[in-house]
Amino acid sequence: MAINTKEFGETAKLQSDQNDDINDAHWFNYLNELAKEPDGVIISSNLAKALGLKVGDSLNYSRYVPEAVDDDQIYASENVKVCAIVKGFPGYERYTYETDAEGNVTEQEKYLIVANYATVVEKFGMTPYSVWMNLSKGKTVDDIYKNLTSAQQLIDENKNSATVQITNGMFTLSFILSLIVCSVGFLLYWVMTLKQRELQFGIYRAMGMRMREVKAMLLNEQIFLSFLPLLAGAGIGIAATAMFVRLISIIYLPQKHNIGVNVYIYQSDMLELTGVLFVAVAVCYVVISRLLKSMKIAQALRLGEDS
Repeated sequence: MAINTKEFGETAKLQSDQNDDINDAHWFNYLNELAKEPDGVIISSNLAKALGLKVGDSLNYSRYVPEAVDDDQIYASENVKVCAIVKGFPGYERYTYETDAEGNVTEQEKYLIVANYATVVEKFGMTPYSVWMNLSKGKTVDDIYKNLTSAQQLIDENKNSATVQITNGMFTLSFILSLIVCSVGFLLYWVMTLKQRELQFGIYRAMGMRMREVKAMLLNEQIFLSFLPLLAGAGIGIAATAMFVRLISIIYLPQKHNIGVNVYIYQSDMLELTGVLFVAVAVCYVVISRLLKSMKIAQALRLGEDS
């Protein structure tokens, strides 16, 4: 890989929350070291282990003639200095998997060498971008364009796959059922509480409290009794997601990866989730207010006097 360190650092991205677990330092430090050494390179840790290299050692790498039929025909070589060793780097996949005609999957380990773009162009020159192809009978260039797959198309295909759709549907259904069960349980608790406190409300009304003040008192009780459980539930949910998402990744990503699975929490999703919870609490409050309004508090007070 040949890069301009400044432009590459401004364009590429490596998750900062995972970078400390992947590399010993932030990957920008490795770019700075490469920028200081025109003849320096950044190599992967598996390559350093295979060749017994460390930072400061010399390395000679070669490039083969692109047009050569003989794989042993070397085009040019370069003697460079190892200025950094990394485990993870943007665009680097350490493990690749190939499936043969019989369906057997073979794991292959890839190495990484990152050099300065200007040095590579000066030493090896630019490779022509012209591509010559022998088309089959009846095939045109448009057929080739149709079969080219972009990165966005791959993402869309993964999102629309049956496994992802089933998993998303399962999570959505679980959330809806949990919301319904919690709302029903919340309403049952308050209905039983209001029935038990019906005489108490009658006493409050007899002492001069308005119905609006009684509702405000119940609203404050709901805020203090429901706000902390909502915060606790959100904390438990985030912790459970961080802990169990790796189990889910076993299904989608059973192969080895030099960069671990990262949990993304989008602010828009959290706002939507918070809005749904507030709507559920508001609906419960409206039901409780209507129930309180339909209660015959004065009659309950007379029954308390008779008893």
